[in-house]
Amino acid sequence: APAPAEAAEAEAPAAEAEQARGYELVAYGSGHEVSAFFKSDDHPEGHRYVKVKDRADGFPLIGQSAGWMPATVLESFDPAGFVEADQRTWIRVQFSGTFRDTQHGHCEGVEMMVHPGLVR
Repeated sequence: APAPAEAAEAEAPAAEAEQARGYELVAYGSGHEVSAFFKSDDHPEGHRYVKVKDRADGFPLIGQSAGWMPATVLESFDPAGFVEADQRTWIRVQFSGTFRDTQHGHCEGVEMMVHPGLVR
């Protein structure tokens, strides 16, 4: 095991990187309930789902297209595997509630990859 001084030196670059990022990377287990920032234009298939109050089919479509929402972590997240430029390493969550896309209709819940800095 490294000496205490060596361990502190090894942790310093990680702490400096965290401070430069402006957020802390936290591990999450599958099933963990979180608050995550939802952005309708981040859907992996290009859909533009918005969170709606009910399953109405009227136009214009009125709903929440961005903001903090309750979500469930679908796959465990280990900060050691996080690569900012690779969305496949972000946190996979399921936003709960009713969502609607004008082209694809309604769905219950939306699965998305969310940047770890936007999950609490």
